[in-house]
Amino acid sequence: MLSSEIKELSKMIPPTPDYGNIDFNIKADRKDLFRDFKPLMGLSNEIENILDPYKAANEAARLAKKYKIGKHLVELEADVQDRTLKDKRFLGLEQKIAISVEKPAPVDLSCCTPDCGRAAVKNSHALQKNGILATLADENGRILQTKITPFSSFGGMKELGARYASVFPGYCRDCEQSVFRRAEIQNAEIDIENATVLLWRALCFIRYRRAQEVKARAMLISKPEMYSISKENEDPFTAFSSAFNLKSSIYSYKMSDRWVNSLGDHVWGSKSELTIASIELKELPFAGCGVIPIPIGFDRNTHPNVGNFHAILPSLIFTTMLRERRPHIIFACKRADHWSHGFLKKLSRMDRHLLAAYIPQIVLGGSDTIYLSKRYWVRESTERDRCILMHSQAMKFPQMVFPFWGAPDGVAVLRTFRVTE
Repeated sequence: MLSSEIKELSKMIPPTPDYGNIDFNIKADRKDLFRDFKPLMGLSNEIENILDPYKAANEAARLAKKYKIGKHLVELEADVQDRTLKDKRFLGLEQKIAISVEKPAPVDLSCCTPDCGRAAVKNSHALQKNGILATLADENGRILQTKITPFSSFGGMKELGARYASVFPGYCRDCEQSVFRRAEIQNAEIDIENATVLLWRALCFIRYRRAQEVKARAMLISKPEMYSISKENEDPFTAFSSAFNLKSSIYSYKMSDRWVNSLGDHVWGSKSELTIASIELKELPFAGCGVIPIPIGFDRNTHPNVGNFHAILPSLIFTTMLRERRPHIIFACKRADHWSHGFLKKLSRMDRHLLAAYIPQIVLGGSDTIYLSKRYWVRESTERDRCILMHSQAMKFPQMVFPFWGAPDGVAVLRTFRVTE
């Protein structure tokens, strides 16, 4: 949901005929989508009472296959939705989902390390608390977080303490100390071992958030409030869309879960299947981590899996770290994924000035949530910078319409280097 501030800033962006709109050509109509509504309702009722978010999300993925949920993955939009989308009660329901993604699980979860089995602590960090996050914090230790709720301050962001950024119930105390020790020492090398374990930690964080979202959306569908709002506004489509959003959440969970399992094999096994590159920056006013689906390449071609619920899109994964006071964005993909491999190769060979213009779109447009310097946003960024950054987090990656504007102030690339050969 776009905030009013984003909408106002969006009016300042001139349309770009060649790059502004992309037709994904998904062959689905409303009849196809409505056919999924009843099985998605049944699915939500079956997982509503499963407290463990991972078990709920895994069961949702299993039931989606059992119930023969249709292959199309699209959004449903209608003119009559406008009334509902402005309804504060509807925004409140969406807020509950957004907040639930940030909340601790209602039950104790096990450590994400394979074969560990001990209880996870409540606040494992996906990003370096005393590294990259500390550089973004102001004098009071505060930062901003993007993509939170419809009622967030700072135009779709919320303010929080840096020590609470990127936390989730991830690892037991022993694994916190042992698994990440080498990658967490001051000025740790950006090599295959460290990059892989930091990427794995980042993806465990994303998987948790996606599992929480599946659970929250299932509970929303199981409640009557959404349907009462839709009936009152004479808008059946929003209620249907809420079910289709559950389908999208299941898809996103499956993508992150596959990455976590695959990266876990690399952390404790061979790393030869990954291509890893790092971008070293002089300045970067934000940090994040995530899975970035790549439906469209730099050549503007569309991948055949676009819109297919049963086929996972090619993707990059990334995380952010600090070394020798310089921020680094670490990207990786599977060597066998030729689409993503080609995308990463073109990215790593790009002129550093052009790359600085693309970085906000690739990272903000394709990720779950970003942590941003409040100092930069409030005091240092220009109106043009805020336009670019807000549009980047709202756009459907990778439309990439802003390289012609240049890079936002505060984003400066020094070099790109391959971590793997």
